Amino acid sequence: MTRITADVVGSQKIRIEHYNNLRREAEGASFLMAFGDTNTAKIFVSPGIAHFGGNEVVFAGGSSALISDPTTSDRLDIHYLDSDNALQVVVGTEDDSPSAPTAPIDAIIIAQVYNRTGQEKIDDSDQGGGDGYISRDSRPFLRNHQWELIGKAHLSAAAQDLIDLQSIPAKYSHFRIRAHIKAASGSAAWALRLNNDSGANYNSQRITAATTTLTGERLVNQTSQVLVPSGTIDTNEVLVEITFSKVASGFRANGILVSNTNGVTPESHRYTFVWDNTANLISRISIIRISGSVNLAQDSECIIEGMRGADDL
Repeated sequence: MTRITADVVGSQKIRIEHYNNLRREAEGASFLMAFGDTNTAKIFVSPGIAHFGGNEVVFAGGSSALISDPTTSDRLDIHYLDSDNALQVVVGTEDDSPSAPTAPIDAIIIAQVYNRTGQEKIDDSDQGGGDGYISRDSRPFLRNHQWELIGKAHLSAAAQDLIDLQSIPAKYSHFRIRAHIKAASGSAAWALRLNNDSGANYNSQRITAATTTLTGERLVNQTSQVLVPSGTIDTNEVLVEITFSKVASGFRANGILVSNTNGVTPESHRYTFVWDNTANLISRISIIRISGSVNLAQDSECIIEGMRGADDL
């Protein structure tokens, strides 16, 4: 990378451009960075370190495979690093105004590349000619304070429980779960449970909005955190997003749970909740059936993400 900063001398004041240039150099020196390869339709990605589910992967640097030319219209591709330490690409769809494809959820996206018909090389930026270029630098600037995928589940057949993620590394203090679930038939109750704790340690406050009606309730000394007010989920899909934190042993976990039920009367529920068990950090997260006998439907799924605490830099 070409150096763009210059020494600040004498009584010269530091200007915005000095700060921005220094930030750009630090970013390029410390993290994976993509460059257009000279005279060829490839990109080069510099060495760097990435994290997948708490596992560190050291990428030695290297070029992408030769990028295929679009045949009739322009195309946007996504280049990313996977957990096997390999540089991969998601090829987009050709269009006069192309849009970017969707990358895998467990990928570290490096760059978005704009490809033109007849291109001979990939430039670092749009040079206004007929060549492709890196249209977006997609790398996160600080991985330690970004969500990292630590678990996922997709039911290929009906099953009793959605996920039971164990042995979560202690470096994660903040968690996010996104799920959509429904019963295969009838109804049963599924709930969030932390560290397999079935004691009376879950307390929450709920507000529910349904058409023009607003209701609420306080739940104390529960054995798990419910996902919907009735506790039971039927064959109508329920969308759930849960965000919670436990910063250290001795502290309670607290969070927010939002769920939307798509029944005859669609409802939106918002919980603020506390897990009163202060003994340990969170090492296990489960969404399990707590009553009833029917299973979750095929294609119910969820992802669980973690974020490191302030001390894990």
